[in-house]
Amino acid sequence: MAPFERSRINILIVGCDKDTRLTLNGVLRREGYHLLYANDFTEAVSLLGNTHVGIALVDVGLPGRSGIALLKEIKGMRPFVHVIMMADDSSVNFYLESMLSGAFEYFNKPIKYGLLCMVIRKALADSGSQVSMKFVPSQILGIPVVSDCIHSG
Repeated sequence: MAPFERSRINILIVGCDKDTRLTLNGVLRREGYHLLYANDFTEAVSLLGNTHVGIALVDVGLPGRSGIALLKEIKGMRPFVHVIMMADDSSVNFYLESMLSGAFEYFNKPIKYGLLCMVIRKALADSGSQVSMKFVPSQILGIPVVSDCIHSG
């Protein structure tokens, strides 16, 4: 996708500490995406109700209602929005609940921004796909799982 086409893609960033938000802003704007920001569940739902969003980057640890609750709300409101979850810790429970609730991908902080950009491009390329491949990091689960095929409706 050419940079001029990326400028039509809205990416919603929800939560995040100041440093992560500043870095996401720099990296994703340089990639040519248009960014929207919400601090919490309520702001995010309001933006989603009024704006077309292609991708949402959601911090698991939101104030008030959790990032997982927001993920579920987004999938209920806009099932074709790809949600990428971010977390400060590597909790297997958060990871599994996120992926089972429809997250496209899950990143532990600190985020590897080059990898995040690749995942965003993959999410945009897969937007019309009915089946997407989810790769489960074996170091998180402690078992040698290679991949799961998740049907995305």
